[in-house]
Amino acid sequence: MLRPLVHLCLVAPLLFGQSATSETFDEYCVRARSEFVDRLEQHAKWCGKKGLRLDRDRTLELVLDLEPDNPFARKGLGFRKKGRDWAPPKKARERVNKNARPEILEEAAERHQTAVLPFVRGHIEQIENKRLSEGQRKELLIEIVRFDPSNAYVAGASLEIRAAAASVLPETLTGRQRREQIDRWLDEASASAPTPKLVAPTAKERDLGVRFAGAIEVPRVRVLYTTTKEEAKKVARALYETEYLFRSLFPQGLRLPSDTRVFLLERESDKELFLKNHPSIREPQRKALLAQTGFGIRGTRDLVSWDDDEAHRVDGVVRIALGWMFSHNFRYSSELGWAYEGLGLLMTRLVVGTRLTWTAGPPTGQHQYQQRSFLLDPDTNWIDEAYQMWYDDRTPDFDRLLTKEASELTPEDILAAYALSIYLIEGQPDRIRDFLSLAGRNVPPAQVTKQVLGWDLGYLRGRVGEWLSERF
Repeated sequence: MLRPLVHLCLVAPLLFGQSATSETFDEYCVRARSEFVDRLEQHAKWCGKKGLRLDRDRTLELVLDLEPDNPFARKGLGFRKKGRDWAPPKKARERVNKNARPEILEEAAERHQTAVLPFVRGHIEQIENKRLSEGQRKELLIEIVRFDPSNAYVAGASLEIRAAAASVLPETLTGRQRREQIDRWLDEASASAPTPKLVAPTAKERDLGVRFAGAIEVPRVRVLYTTTKEEAKKVARALYETEYLFRSLFPQGLRLPSDTRVFLLERESDKELFLKNHPSIREPQRKALLAQTGFGIRGTRDLVSWDDDEAHRVDGVVRIALGWMFSHNFRYSSELGWAYEGLGLLMTRLVVGTRLTWTAGPPTGQHQYQQRSFLLDPDTNWIDEAYQMWYDDRTPDFDRLLTKEASELTPEDILAAYALSIYLIEGQPDRIRDFLSLAGRNVPPAQVTKQVLGWDLGYLRGRVGEWLSERF
């Protein structure tokens, strides 16, 4: 097959006695890639003859990685020539190996490696024996990882090299590893959760006037309930798993207080009695607290949840606990709205699978009401919606988003804060602590972003969007 004219021109000096050792770096790259394409084309033809359609198409895709306009690969993959342009196939083709005999597949793998090895060896020789710039060295390492990722020579390749080889952001690879690690932490938390034991309410707890159905206890946490024992156990387990995940994400983070108490209430009369008789709640607070569905009582280690149903109560307790941990570890509360809502909703979702407790104020107008209802639907995929928001360029400006209090956030603000939180948790695990520590000390968002990530807020906004597009 004829090579493109540019390759003939650049490689021509070798045909007239110039040795490979006197090649420039650019001449070497052109020659090596051209010879590699020839070998891949031959391998693709062999795969086609043997009925290995999947192997053939994958080989042709490698050819296009090296020569995007390669006519042999374009035709083989079903592209059609229209003038000077190539039109992709109108529908996906069947990509299966019709000949799946083990000996044929083994021979195909060996032939593929035979095509790859001279290319990789040439690159290694260049790296080892030539005086290459850092950029040239990186270019060759990227190609080795791309075409022979299991080669021992690149076993320790940096995240930057591996990301470039995969044509993705470094945070995309980091995020994949981080998600797997988070899943392992959650499994470990579930497996190691302590078994609750039934206990009797104390005299002071009975003085609250509430007829508790019972109480359970695990190390450092008591749960008193008028609901069900099963719900109380679920709350105790959720708090343990929340703390486990928090301290896994932020090692050496402060635990919940050792004498934390949770009150799960259901009847309206119990709510009024609790507010009336709790010694740390003063008269002016009672009316405001009655309108809430859950809260931590200031000056105590008591958490209260009396939302409409079990799912809301469990979700609410986790959000209150997370609020305490973020406040005591990073010095911020609801005044740092994006983090309070974004990280709170994200971690609650990871632990109990819901995102029901919002600190944001009520929606204003029909559009916000519909957005909020849509996001509260358990079937809504927030990552998909966040990506679509970035794709449609509807994402809030980060210079405003990162300065709002939680009560000021719109549903689109919350979705953007959620996406930013996932990006930091998964894509920037080594930097999120510094990011939150500075933000919690009221350092301006632009300064935090510049100091920790080296970017301005506009670039961070775009980077999160690009990361979302690669996360799937």
